Amino acid sequence: MTLYNQKIPAVPLFSWWLPVIPLSIWGLVTIFVSKQQSFYFLNAWAQDWPNSLWGFFVNLGNGWGIYGLAFPLLIFAPRIMMAAVLAGIPAGILSRSLKLFFEMPRPPAVLDNSSFFILEEAMHAHSFPSGHALTAFAVATAAYFAIPTPRRKPFLWLFVLASLAGMARIAIGVHWLDDVLMGAALGLFSGLLGVLMCRALSDGLFTPTSWLMRLIAIVGGVNIYLMATSKLDLVINAPLQILGIVITVITLIHFVAQNIYIYKN
Repeated sequence: MTLYNQKIPAVPLFSWWLPVIPLSIWGLVTIFVSKQQSFYFLNAWAQDWPNSLWGFFVNLGNGWGIYGLAFPLLIFAPRIMMAAVLAGIPAGILSRSLKLFFEMPRPPAVLDNSSFFILEEAMHAHSFPSGHALTAFAVATAAYFAIPTPRRKPFLWLFVLASLAGMARIAIGVHWLDDVLMGAALGLFSGLLGVLMCRALSDGLFTPTSWLMRLIAIVGGVNIYLMATSKLDLVINAPLQILGIVITVITLIHFVAQNIYIYKN
């Protein structure tokens, strides 16, 4: 049985404790070093890696960016796609509301900008939490726990990618470690909520001809327009935007053909 046909398993009870892990790391780091010290250390360490690589990981924390790259899931694993999309709802609400509530300054607003590395644009406001870390962990968590349990373990690398997406925000000089760790915790929680919401949907909504899958396809079309007409975070990520457009277009062609075939038969 394929991932397409398999229902999403129940969310394990232990998984609700996962957000404690990044919060515990935050607490431990805070005991020994200041937020400025941890930022300087990680920002400097990251410069051993090429900017293009960090740009790629930044793209994995951008909702539209990851939507384009993961869009083939609409065809091959719609339940996983839907769980990730639904995880984006609490993720977006938490990110925006907490940023506005705390109004924390970013590193460029506090530190001497010549004392650390900034890639392209220096950002100053709404630092806490990191929306990119929140998004990356929400998608990774939703995808991981939407995978049937026997096949799940090899996909732990999703959390490695999410961690690097969070680290990328420090690497390019726009977030503190605190922001990233809180974003990771909230992202884990949002991802689990996304899985719960997805499990509540009826099986019929995951067929190619359902209104829900067609809505996801329409959003893919909107994403093509956004990626073609605007900059997603970084100028150096333009090739990734083009790649996302190509992937989305090919997937949409396949999806439309799939619908036509089902309609005719």
